[in-house]
Amino acid sequence: MILVKTHGGLGNQLFQMFFALALSDKIQDKGITVFHHSRYKHRFELSPIFERYRKETSTDRYRIISSLRIPKLLTKMGLRSSGYLHLGSLYILDDYFQDLEHYTCFTSKNLKSSMKAIKSLFPHEPCSRKDSLYHMRLRDFFRSEREEEGYLLESIKNVRDGSDIITNNDDLFEKLVDLAQLEQRNIHLIKTSAAKAEDILRLMINYRTINSNGSTLAVWAAVLSDANLTSGDDKLDSFIKFMKDATAC
Repeated sequence: MILVKTHGGLGNQLFQMFFALALSDKIQDKGITVFHHSRYKHRFELSPIFERYRKETSTDRYRIISSLRIPKLLTKMGLRSSGYLHLGSLYILDDYFQDLEHYTCFTSKNLKSSMKAIKSLFPHEPCSRKDSLYHMRLRDFFRSEREEEGYLLESIKNVRDGSDIITNNDDLFEKLVDLAQLEQRNIHLIKTSAAKAEDILRLMINYRTINSNGSTLAVWAAVLSDANLTSGDDKLDSFIKFMKDATAC
């Protein structure tokens, strides 16, 4: 039995479930049960694509064990870094699983099996892909509105002609940026502030090149579609390269 404590938005949940599915293949145990944690600032809920792993018939014992968050506590205390605890036939998972060291215990077969399962959730048609997308993650990525505005105004200068842009703060974008001027350069804002994370990811995997600022959703778009990603985060870039190499046919 594998107990997974999911938390964060869709990007983070994909890391957590990818690890759980790889572990499931490694130990040959299909019993994955998710307990989602949303009691913090952003209150992201469990993605509907993973609802089938949240079993209402789960015993109180498993729910209590997961709620103790033992792997997370051991990691914070510096006593363990694997992100999970193995007790007999029970595996308790609680981490972001974004570090490459988490995946050294898996074979290429385990990783390919997990990737196949994740890719089945987001099918796409490679032949119909567009060229370039800029994903500008705003709001919670910045400590102040002034910092957020500064990033946006500076980033817009580097957007290539003919590209599309998505952001999680359309109102601020339209307030600060001259959309008519962008149109002259064939640059288009696709409004996604009110879109669901799953739909944004499905949109992103239709591009050959993605530019972002540390978004885990952009990381998964690149992994799932083999797109070129500039993430601005060395750790995430390393994960992408590792995953593409490990799961290549």
